[in-house]
Amino acid sequence: MRVVVLLLLSQLSLGCLAQTEPPAAASQPKPEAQLAKVEVQGESTAQRELKTLATLYEARDLFKKHHALAQQAELKFKVYARTLAEHQQRINLALVTRQGRVPVPLDAEDNFTIDPAWNRYPDATELKSKLLDGRVTWRADIRTPGLPANERRLGDLRLQCKVGFASGVARGDKIGFLGRMVRALTSEPDSCDNSYSSGSSFADRALFAVTLVDGERRMALSNAMLQGLTEGSGAQYDWGFLLRERMFRLPMGDKRWSDETRVVLEFADDPQQPVDAALLASDHPLAQAARELQAGATRPEQLRERLGKADEKKFDSGRRLLRHLRVKTLLPPDLPPEVLAQLPSQDLSKLSPAQLMALLAKLPAYKAAAASAAAKAASDTAAGAAGATLGQPGLEVVELVTLYDEQDRLIKYALRRLSPTQRYR
Repeated sequence: MRVVVLLLLSQLSLGCLAQTEPPAAASQPKPEAQLAKVEVQGESTAQRELKTLATLYEARDLFKKHHALAQQAELKFKVYARTLAEHQQRINLALVTRQGRVPVPLDAEDNFTIDPAWNRYPDATELKSKLLDGRVTWRADIRTPGLPANERRLGDLRLQCKVGFASGVARGDKIGFLGRMVRALTSEPDSCDNSYSSGSSFADRALFAVTLVDGERRMALSNAMLQGLTEGSGAQYDWGFLLRERMFRLPMGDKRWSDETRVVLEFADDPQQPVDAALLASDHPLAQAARELQAGATRPEQLRERLGKADEKKFDSGRRLLRHLRVKTLLPPDLPPEVLAQLPSQDLSKLSPAQLMALLAKLPAYKAAAASAAAKAASDTAAGAAGATLGQPGLEVVELVTLYDEQDRLIKYALRRLSPTQRYR
């Protein structure tokens, strides 16, 4: 019996994963990890163009359950044209009842709310667009009033993710009771509690950059979190066509970012923003290339020729984005001269931190220095002082992102140094 149950759970686990929309990475990577390109999992096969009242009611229940995340917000739903911009004016949403179609009006932002009058209809009643064949997609839309047009609140987006994906309004993460049981047994976080990369969200227009700001703390997200840059064609996903340029992911499960964190959006049509002056002035190869960029003149092939292959996407709008990434392993800052003298002549920056640490551990001078540092740390601790051992290798992660118009002329760029603990591949 136990074997049968385990086999059943194994199959259910595979089935659950096959319905999950966000990237496969489930937890925050260690700084020394060499991250492979993120793979996305298969999506639900449910029809995109319709939802049932039962689905909306489940979303409402989840909104009430987690309302503390966004106490001032109202639950709304948004219907997006998925493949062609002109379809947005032809959504023609309606309840399909026995008496015929009951139109559901959308507001100026293409949102709607649950009408109490719908209680007269069975829960299985379909809410449907006249646009078929996957031409629309749906999301919950939860916003605290009064925010600037270029900002979202992290608590709102956390709630929006839970409401949308767990209810099935957003395609991809509705896994049911058995799926939740498997997830609990395997300690696998759902997409909205993933501290590394969440389910997808959509900005109101095409994006270029996203920055988290929480009090004095701020972090620019890597463009690996935007637009499915490292996630393949995306054709099977809601964001794979028209919405791709508006899609972004967040480290929603990272509780070090409070619900009041501002999610600041830089749009593709915003003017060039200032970059890190110290980084731009440095001798880093990406900084050297950035200093020679000229808006309206630099072309993608010039960057490819100089810097090599990039993560690259051509969007439905005609714009093109390139992302050049450089990851360099750094020696521990406190290595004694005798250790440095024993290092091999190879380029150590191309090793992973773990590989570099393994190499150091084999050096006689490093073994002696580590033993001496450990003994001193033990002595300091015994004396009531803070002890310190030799440091660990680190990572330097820098990316150069360039955006081009329909004629492949440079619009603007971003040069940023990234935290090695965030997702950057």
